[in-house]
Amino acid sequence: MAKERKPIWKRWWFWILIIIIIGIASCGGGDEDTGTEQQVEEQGDTSAKEEETKEELLSVGQPVKTGDFEYVVKGSSETNEIKSDNQFIDSKTTTGKFIVVDYSVKNLDSEARMVDAGLFRIKSGGNEFKPMQDGDIMMLLGDANLFLEEVNPQMSREGKIVFEVPADLATYDLQLSSGLGWSGGEYKTVKLK
Repeated sequence: MAKERKPIWKRWWFWILIIIIIGIASCGGGDEDTGTEQQVEEQGDTSAKEEETKEELLSVGQPVKTGDFEYVVKGSSETNEIKSDNQFIDSKTTTGKFIVVDYSVKNLDSEARMVDAGLFRIKSGGNEFKPMQDGDIMMLLGDANLFLEEVNPQMSREGKIVFEVPADLATYDLQLSSGLGWSGGEYKTVKLK
């Protein structure tokens, strides 16, 4: 007696193959269109952010509220050497220049918020410069370096932050964030030079 064969659609491996084919088609099929649309959206977002930045350019010494933080940028200075007051720590030099920013930040939230150098960026002519966060700079700044420091509600901290930029950078702004990671997303800009 011959064994009766099941139709192909009743076999388990057939359905697994179908699921794999559908998965590949859905992942790979729309990448080109999605990428193009995403690029257009990002370009629109970038120009909108640039317009916002131009409209909201604030001054040194002016209180700046962004999210649950209130910043006051007290001033900035340029140097090619950050000197050490400690005989065991070497001074730091650069072939470019350092921009040292003095600021204070107040937590306006009802719970503690994290303050760190990641809240700041220097912007100039489409370029973005991140703050220096290496161990040498942290030691040179000492207590003025606010590294992952929690600030309690309605309390303020004063600090300094250092950026290394090209020596010929003539004009630049400081961008301030409303928070680190997920709590960020709102930005204000202060004209430094």
